[in-house]
Amino acid sequence: MLHHSFRPVNYSFTFRKFTSCALLVASFVLAALAFGDSNSISEGRRFSSLQRDQTRAGVATDQPHGVWSILPSPADRVGRYAQSVACTSATDCWMVGYTSQGIREGFILHWDGNSWVDVESPHFDVETHLESVACASASDCWAVGYTRGLSFPHNKYTLIEHWDGASWTVAQSPNPSTGTNYLYAVTCASSDDCWAAGLTGDGVLTVHWNGQTWDRVAAANPVTTTAIIFGVACVSGSDCWLAGVYYPDEYSNNTQTLVEHWNGTSWTIVPSPNLSSTNSQLSGVSCVSSSQCWAVGYGTTNTNANNRALVEQWDGNAWTIAPSPNEAETVESFLVGISCPSASNCWAVGWSNFSSTVSKPMMQHWNGSFWSLVSSADLNQNQYGLSSVACSSDAHCSAAGWFYDDAHILQTLAEHFTATAPQIISMSRTANSFTLLGQTGPFLKLQIEASSDLMTEFENFGSVTSDASGTFEFQDSDPVSRRFYRVVLP
Repeated sequence: MLHHSFRPVNYSFTFRKFTSCALLVASFVLAALAFGDSNSISEGRRFSSLQRDQTRAGVATDQPHGVWSILPSPADRVGRYAQSVACTSATDCWMVGYTSQGIREGFILHWDGNSWVDVESPHFDVETHLESVACASASDCWAVGYTRGLSFPHNKYTLIEHWDGASWTVAQSPNPSTGTNYLYAVTCASSDDCWAAGLTGDGVLTVHWNGQTWDRVAAANPVTTTAIIFGVACVSGSDCWLAGVYYPDEYSNNTQTLVEHWNGTSWTIVPSPNLSSTNSQLSGVSCVSSSQCWAVGYGTTNTNANNRALVEQWDGNAWTIAPSPNEAETVESFLVGISCPSASNCWAVGWSNFSSTVSKPMMQHWNGSFWSLVSSADLNQNQYGLSSVACSSDAHCSAAGWFYDDAHILQTLAEHFTATAPQIISMSRTANSFTLLGQTGPFLKLQIEASSDLMTEFENFGSVTSDASGTFEFQDSDPVSRRFYRVVLP
């Protein structure tokens, strides 16, 4: 029967001893200062553009105009398996997962802009697995998963924990089945509108937070009851998506993608394509608008028994398989997480198995035109990968992952994306206006701050978005009282 080992990040049970994950996250603020009465060129700090490792050739590449770097995260002698990361800002991220050896115990880490630290969470006398985390605000976050009994029949019950800005506490959650209840994904459209999803004994399990209680809301089920949801995303309270997998035949291990849509009243199954008739699944979903959503996963093709990365797109009318890069045909690849801060900027993460002893992160980037492989930060380890990614803006993204340490114990991995600092190229003044011209990454929203003198605090004056080439231009039509300008990535 179907249970959590089907999720790719849990391939400790089925693939190459993956038993723990980790996360990597960071934040930054970049600024360039220009004087309003000067025509000279003022350069901001430069950050190197990230380019894909050229040893993996033959696929589309782009330059996301920034770098991924590794940040220290707490280790544990029994190992840790990070499953999910969520961020409300560059200085506020959460990571959840569970220990990887012995009796599993959920853990929660927090990023405050300086370091990842352990945060106390509820303890139980049974195994606990935290699988996903989402935030409606900095003082309103949810972590979901399940508990598992220590003795036969090892009953599983849903677990939901809440952060109120001060502490994590357990919330009551539905358990329709007597012993098969899992939650693998959570998202919030607002503080009183959140969804969590997974599976239960009679099929897909979806539960809804209305601001007061978590209640089960019936989901649609495929022809069989063996189905599981790994991803959920909402554009609004009446526009949400589920992504996962189901078994069309109870007597085989064949899997197919499963997508459901919430229209504000009910969940319905929406057709979704597959790489083949034997093995396809979706593990994550992210939406920018009602006409642009992305889902990622993996599967085998009719010509290749190795798992290949899978990317699907919703255009407002139908789900289709989007062209996306893969490693060589002999390499197994899995995409398990995705985050889209804007229509022209998405990140998808997972890993690739190059051999039974070598696994490396798979990271793909959408630039508004095509998907390309991008190199993550180099950990200098033989076995490590990524399980989740979250972007609070185009300029700030965090990824959670895992790696084997020197004692061959899985530990958390945390990576953070830092966008290229805005660079002021030129400034010009007329009798009635001041124009600032600069360069940064493509399609980045920039904040313009101004001050009458360097002794006065800079205040938000406006915003501008760079074009496809990364060029931006800002004009102040009344610059008399504003002689100093600053360009900031919010």
